[in-house]
Amino acid sequence: MADHAAFARAWTAQVYGTSFVSLSRPETESFLLGLTGRLVTALTTDPFSAVPAAQVAEDLVAAHYTGPTVLDRTLRLVGDHLLSTVDLPANGELPSRVVALMAALAAGYADALRERTFDEQETIKRAVLRARDDAESALRASDARFRAMFSVSPIGIAITGLDGRIVEANGALQEILRSPVPALSGCTLVELVHPEDAAALTRCEAELDTGEVELYRTEKRFLLPDGDLVWAYVSVALIHDSRGAPAYRMAMVEDISQRHLLYEQLRRQTLHDQLTGLPNRARFTAAVDGLLGQAGPNARVALCLFDLDGFRVVNGGLGPVVGDEVLKEVGARIRDSVAGEPGALAAYLGGDRFAVLLPRCGSAQAAVTATERVLAAIGEPIQVIGHRLTVSASAGVVERAAQGVRTPDLLRDADITLHWAKTDGRGQWTLFDTDRAKRERIRYEMATTIALAMDNEEFYLEYQPVVRLRDGLVRGVEALLRWDHPELGVLVQDDFCELAEDIGLIVRLGRWVLRLACAQAATWSAELGERAPAVSVNLCPRQLRDADLVRDVQTILRETGLPPRRLWLEVPESAVPVHATEAIETLTILAEMGVEILLDRFGKDPADPAHLRNLPLHAVKVYRVPLAGLGGTGADPARERMVSDLIALAHVLELPVIVEHVADADQAQRLTELGCDAGQGPYFGVAGTPEDARALLSGHSPSRG
Repeated sequence: MADHAAFARAWTAQVYGTSFVSLSRPETESFLLGLTGRLVTALTTDPFSAVPAAQVAEDLVAAHYTGPTVLDRTLRLVGDHLLSTVDLPANGELPSRVVALMAALAAGYADALRERTFDEQETIKRAVLRARDDAESALRASDARFRAMFSVSPIGIAITGLDGRIVEANGALQEILRSPVPALSGCTLVELVHPEDAAALTRCEAELDTGEVELYRTEKRFLLPDGDLVWAYVSVALIHDSRGAPAYRMAMVEDISQRHLLYEQLRRQTLHDQLTGLPNRARFTAAVDGLLGQAGPNARVALCLFDLDGFRVVNGGLGPVVGDEVLKEVGARIRDSVAGEPGALAAYLGGDRFAVLLPRCGSAQAAVTATERVLAAIGEPIQVIGHRLTVSASAGVVERAAQGVRTPDLLRDADITLHWAKTDGRGQWTLFDTDRAKRERIRYEMATTIALAMDNEEFYLEYQPVVRLRDGLVRGVEALLRWDHPELGVLVQDDFCELAEDIGLIVRLGRWVLRLACAQAATWSAELGERAPAVSVNLCPRQLRDADLVRDVQTILRETGLPPRRLWLEVPESAVPVHATEAIETLTILAEMGVEILLDRFGKDPADPAHLRNLPLHAVKVYRVPLAGLGGTGADPARERMVSDLIALAHVLELPVIVEHVADADQAQRLTELGCDAGQGPYFGVAGTPEDARALLSGHSPSRG
């Protein structure tokens, strides 16, 4: 061959890609180059033999060149190219040798391909036989394992037909259901469960029949031959044959009676109080939720809260053991008292508090009647551990339409109503009042926002003049605190100062008022000199008990430059009783500093005049005297006498008298005639801004012209 490599490249071009082989194109060309050399050698060697061509064909097949066009293309290439590329032998037999070579190549290729096919078929046959043997062995092992599990499993197992009727049952199922196989054969699970559970299980079976599910799990009660019940966890699965068609069902039944009993015990402990045996707060709240959630348009509901009066005395004096027995007895009495009420639920909410839910109460009167019956039962003497006791309870009652009501709102309103009952007295009930609750809610909202209002600068001061009656001179101005509430509008100090005192913010708020009022008074003092009025600031009882009050006053007077005599401090008469030695001492120190002390609300709760003589007072302000009808043509002698007596008492104590809420000239004139020293009220000027007060100080009163 003149160029073996060219022939190998041509051969590669013809056969590469016609068969699935692992050789790359260069690797294929190298492989075929070797075969080409063997063909050329066979063609040109004497004596001639075509056997190498057959071996070349076998090598092609061994290399997986078995595509349907490989042999045809190879023969064409040999026939077309060998004659033209190989040098003729001397005897001129090349054409016949090429034909013989091609025949041997074709025969060898066919023989090799046939042998390979036989080998592959034999391999497949052996693999099939081995797989069948393995499958049969695995099936026998699987069946053995299933039978072993079926026999020894502690869980009941039943094999049923597609109709759900039991064909085979293991020993565990026979033991759980206390029935032998003959008694179970032909039965369905629906026939074995408790009648009350049959409908639900039938629905599960129907879903399995229709193919909606291939497995269901549920908990059901089985009715035993002796009438006992067994709680069981049931799992039923559809089993398919080798073709995927449903073949039978397998049911597994696990006895969970003990677990269910334990669950019920834990559930009861979770939802019931162990001491009284009554439903606890969680159970009661859930019951209220359920009732309100299902309430129709005409349904009504009543909720009654009961709280024992003075139960701490029982617990603290006689011990918690006696206290527990009292709670148990009270709980039993409440439960028995409402036993006749349709659907009533009594509960223990903790501490000494109980509740009753009346889901079918027709009216507020019916709820009150039931509440009175409970209170009467509680009030009966109790004999516990050698002690004969009598306890009482207070009750808050809420009765309303049930639809659209939220549980938290109902419980909140009942709690508010109970608080009213405890505040109003013991051993009684109070019915929920929407208006009162609204007022209370506003009070609570204010309590939670006072501190924030101070930070947001929502408070400010207005000033009202105090005028000397004999000459109309403005002797002072009272600083009145106002709250510009973002929702409630402008509130006067009587609306929130007591609340601020209750929540512990009055000292901070009072210090702010004192500082601002003194700063304003110092400004007037600088402008008007001796004509400048004093500023009057109210102090509450809590401020008088503040150990820093004296120091605060000293600091503020020093920082603002206000002379002490131009600061009046008003204290309510109730804040300085005889035993309030610390408050009296504080006032004495302030008076010695030069601050003037005014006794506010004089006459509301008359004190012993001897005690008043011991107080460092400079004047008194009469508390809301009945000025209507005082003076003018419609004067009331009795009212005049009342005002006259208060003025006379103050003068006996050698104290000037200031009367508030003077409305008109007739009242002012009559108060002057009765000896009153000064007046304050709309007639002399309403409370206003510092600019309004400055105008009044200049004699331009908007009220008097």
